[in-house]
Amino acid sequence: MGFGTLALALLLLAPRPATGQHESEVVLQEMSDADGNRQLFAIQGETADGIPDWSPDREGPPLSIAKAAEIAQAAARKRHPQFGNFEISMIQMHTLSCYPRRPNKWFYVFDMRPLRKGETLVGAMVWEVVLMDGTVVPPQDLGTTGKD
Repeated sequence: MGFGTLALALLLLAPRPATGQHESEVVLQEMSDADGNRQLFAIQGETADGIPDWSPDREGPPLSIAKAAEIAQAAARKRHPQFGNFEISMIQMHTLSCYPRRPNKWFYVFDMRPLRKGETLVGAMVWEVVLMDGTVVPPQDLGTTGKD
């Protein structure tokens, strides 16, 4: 038996959640800002299973961009009340493609710049992750990476 065959056999025999079971955590996104502050956005497997299915080759997403943006901005204002508002600088849509049981589960990632007295704070960035059911995923603080 060759190494490749052995590796494949071990992979196939590796324990996996049975049908109806959930992974304990599904990582959606990890971000870090210019200062090295890292945040992880993750959800429970059961939450991931509850995200409405969607495929870009069908009609629009279950949660419109406009509604998701409204939800993201409200979440950012709640999490960072020291800022007046937030300017969306980028909107991304991602799938849980690395989780094969969930090929049609999508979510939004909003990159936003804080505003204070109507002025954009240069260099500051806030992220909000919004699932297609409107759930906001709170970030987990991972600390700061070392800087040279």
